Amino acid sequence: MFGVAPLNGVVSFQADGRRWRLHFGLNALCELEANAKDEEQLKLLLSGGDADFNTVRLAVWAGLIENQPELTLQDAGRLVDRIGLQQAGAKVGQALMCAFPPAGADVSARPRRAAWWKVWGWISKAF
Repeated sequence: MFGVAPLNGVVSFQADGRRWRLHFGLNALCELEANAKDEEQLKLLLSGGDADFNTVRLAVWAGLIENQPELTLQDAGRLVDRIGLQQAGAKVGQALMCAFPPAGADVSARPRRAAWWKVWGWISKAF
């Protein structure tokens, strides 16, 4: 069972008998950027392309640690193993779309992100 709550930018999934919540707020994006070993792979991930295994695992970890701060990279890798690489990539993509809505998208329905998006809208153009 998978879910998306676009108003708060959370994408959830079930694994190991519990619900996990992916969210790419500013802290998660900073963790992703700070820990990425390959800038080109990070750009590929953020633009919706197929990133390498390390970058997908890192993205899952970064998107989960806000709600599960004890999670390690190895734990994130085990979660990817359980739900499948394709499903993990799809969930990361959905969560990133919540963080970076397409240009021209109506963000007024997203009250928590609307002000942030007006200030940082240039990010979508960078990738």
